[in-house]
Amino acid sequence: MKKITTKLWRGLGVGTAGMLGMALSPLGMAGESGESGQAAHGTAASEGGESGATMFPGGNLESAVNKMFVGEGGEGGAGLTPMWPSVTAPALTGHDVEKVVTGNTLRTNAHVAWYFTPDKQVEGGFVDWKLTDQKLCPAVDDPKDAYYRNAEGECWTYKLYPVQGTWAVRDNQLCLDVKWNTGTRNNCRYVTILLDNIALFDAQGKIDGKGMHLLKGKSIAE
Repeated sequence: MKKITTKLWRGLGVGTAGMLGMALSPLGMAGESGESGQAAHGTAASEGGESGATMFPGGNLESAVNKMFVGEGGEGGAGLTPMWPSVTAPALTGHDVEKVVTGNTLRTNAHVAWYFTPDKQVEGGFVDWKLTDQKLCPAVDDPKDAYYRNAEGECWTYKLYPVQGTWAVRDNQLCLDVKWNTGTRNNCRYVTILLDNIALFDAQGKIDGKGMHLLKGKSIAE
């Protein structure tokens, strides 16, 4: 794994959890047993519990994803229902989750990157930031070093840990089982497109941290 520079990771993902009138909704509503039932528009789920039909608003998931790859995501409210007086961001079906992530990268700059291999492996990195001695930060920020002075004048430093593990799609959710030197993640989350970001959220609609960028291919290092 090549070195990931501060410059590459510095930008912050766009948080969307506080959007006015926003509702995140899982598709393929769960039945009493918690298994995926019938998807909207009368499309039955497969034996594995994954809805095979696209439920992406606008119906053209490929076009929306391709726009995200070239930096033009979000046109027309990609992934969202009409914006007023309320807006809903439906979760992708399991079939569409597979199409979106396979062979591509989800990344929140300065925090985490996951590359999803076609054989269900995860490669990437986790950035651990810690407050450190003010004297270690240069007077002028250098994007190539491991130090960063924030707007409050605090000096922070980071260490990058390689991430490895596996991924799967179950019950219309993206499931991760990954680990790095200082932590692990083993859970399943619904996936939705919010304009030009990807959001992972639980059954209660709570987004995991910030929105993530969807990048074409393996994009975890310069």
